[in-house]
Amino acid sequence: MFLPARFTYLILLFLIVSSSSTYARSHTFENIGTKVMILEDASHSISEMDVISGNKDHLFKFYNQEIPNFQSTKSSYWVKFETNVLDAEHNYIEVGSAFLDTLHFYEVSKEGLLLKTVKTGDAYNFSTREIDMGNFVFRLTEPQNSTIYLKVSALQPLFFPLRAGTITDFIAFEHDFDFYQGIYFGFMLLMFFYNFFVWYSTRDNIYLVYVCYVLSITVFMAAVFGYMFEYLWPETPIINEFVVISSAFTQITAVIFTKKFIQGDTLPPIIKKGFTLYIIWGFIIIASIILDFKVEALMMSQVGLLTLGFLLLIASLISYKRGYKPAKYYLIAWGALNAGFIAAILESVNVLEVSMYLNPMQIGSGIEVLFLSFALGDKLKTLKEEKERAQLEVLEALQKNETLIKEQNVMLERRVTQRTHELSEANTELTALTEELSTTLETVKMQSNIIEKAHENTKASINYAKRIQDAMLPNTNQLKKVLKDMFIFYKPRDIVSGDFYWSHEKDGIIYLAACDCTGHGVPGGFLSMLGNEVLTEIVSLEGVSDPKDILLEADKRISEILKQKMNTNMDGMDVSLVRIDKKKGELTFAGAKNPLVYVKNGEVTKVKGDSYSIGGNYKKTTAQFKSHVIPTKDTKFYLFSDGYQDQTGGGDNKKFMVRKFRELLRDTSLSATMEDQKSKIISTLEKWMSQEDHFTAQVDDILVVGFEV
Repeated sequence: MFLPARFTYLILLFLIVSSSSTYARSHTFENIGTKVMILEDASHSISEMDVISGNKDHLFKFYNQEIPNFQSTKSSYWVKFETNVLDAEHNYIEVGSAFLDTLHFYEVSKEGLLLKTVKTGDAYNFSTREIDMGNFVFRLTEPQNSTIYLKVSALQPLFFPLRAGTITDFIAFEHDFDFYQGIYFGFMLLMFFYNFFVWYSTRDNIYLVYVCYVLSITVFMAAVFGYMFEYLWPETPIINEFVVISSAFTQITAVIFTKKFIQGDTLPPIIKKGFTLYIIWGFIIIASIILDFKVEALMMSQVGLLTLGFLLLIASLISYKRGYKPAKYYLIAWGALNAGFIAAILESVNVLEVSMYLNPMQIGSGIEVLFLSFALGDKLKTLKEEKERAQLEVLEALQKNETLIKEQNVMLERRVTQRTHELSEANTELTALTEELSTTLETVKMQSNIIEKAHENTKASINYAKRIQDAMLPNTNQLKKVLKDMFIFYKPRDIVSGDFYWSHEKDGIIYLAACDCTGHGVPGGFLSMLGNEVLTEIVSLEGVSDPKDILLEADKRISEILKQKMNTNMDGMDVSLVRIDKKKGELTFAGAKNPLVYVKNGEVTKVKGDSYSIGGNYKKTTAQFKSHVIPTKDTKFYLFSDGYQDQTGGGDNKKFMVRKFRELLRDTSLSATMEDQKSKIISTLEKWMSQEDHFTAQVDDILVVGFEV
């Protein structure tokens, strides 16, 4: 898939030979670089009238190089020379660079008269050039009898041959120059179209990346030598300010092509990071040009392309040492391009003589493009050989498989016969086992019916127990009549609850309690009924009125009923108990482990219960309880068990916690009614228990009582 060797080697030889000026016909023009004087205007503050009037002549200094070379600079430079230093026949001056942004030509007579002014350059339309040529050529009005001033500036490396001669000399030179440039660009376009058609026929994207690379470097070279300006946008000079973008694309496409070609993903991490860095570098260059840092962008481009060349050389060398043969062409290609870059930079700093017809970058890029085409062809050849080798291996494997299949068929036939006999025997055993299982199944069905009936009876009993427990609980509507406002949120975990609320009214005094018995379900339900009866008996029959005394008496009776001094039974209940005296506007609270929370003026206050439960205190001598008196005016009170705050959920399956529950009571206490507050408390709990894919199970009985006196 690559070009005939003789043809490509012939092109390569021609490119190398064409770099030498001796290959072209000789010309009679003279280089005048050593005959001129130079004045640098770094601040662009020197006016043209000051220079051409002679006011600045004392600032000019002689230049000692044949070709003026100022490298990359933002300064403007004035060039001055007398025409009498030229050969008498040489009546034309050439500035031999097509890539100058501004070039102002002034011819002044010996008497100080301005004879001629020409303002041209890449910042002006192409039509401003006095002679329609790629380089800048000016006719002298008074040869041998005038002074020439040139003002030059460029955002690119500023070096330019200065020559004097006849128009015939310059036209002949331009003819030879265009001839060699035509060979170079013809070769580059040949590589472009050849690889484009290879991509079109193979659809291998590596060729498409390579085509983009060849195109970007060709566009860059054509812009450097002014062909793009002359033939594509002669009336739009502003485009010339952005041609360096093509060098950034050259850098980016070179890296992408290399990664694809030499299997960059298998290279060491530092090489892969280097690839990424240079791609980013390319985009930074583009951004710098757009943001008007054009000189800096050019310097970055020069450094980037030079250092990138060494990185790609190292990467291809590693790939070649690892056995990837097409990388050898890649080594030669980037070696040639690096040599061209180095030679071009040495030209720009006056170490090497500036070449006449093709610069070193063109020679290097031509050789590089040629050998990269070889590399792609060799890669395609390698892939073809690998494909043929793989096909041969597959064919051999198929032949082996065919023999193996025949042997396996014979073995399978023997096994089928053997297995058929075994299956026949197994079938007889299976028939007997089926009859046995049928008998067992009938037995299981009978036992299942018995269990189901027992379950239904148990469930019916528990439901009946619930009806008894519900009947035991105070009438909520009756409580709402004696209190200003209230709500009860009561949610058993199972059918029967270990939590219960209790109330009693005697002599205008209201008693209200929230109780949490040990356990839940049926055991908790039994204990709740016992606790309800004990509290009613103490208050109603015994006439005990102080909450702390009620709790103390309840502790004694529960311990006696459960015989806790005679065994290790620890069952009991945690209680929040209040006594409400509406006439005095007071509430008296005592707690067995459970607290009282009240909200007044948006501030939450917690009154702790004592550290004793009701019952289960057989190791203690005597339980101790205290009563707390609290005014009831403009205050909302809350009694509750620990079920709400212990409920898990919230995404992380954590407990709701006491602090968050108190904040909830505070925030919802601003509701219009207690029922509104109850609704918000319920919705908050449901949201807490809702997970992405399931609903968290309730972990305990829940009881919250809120009221306002």
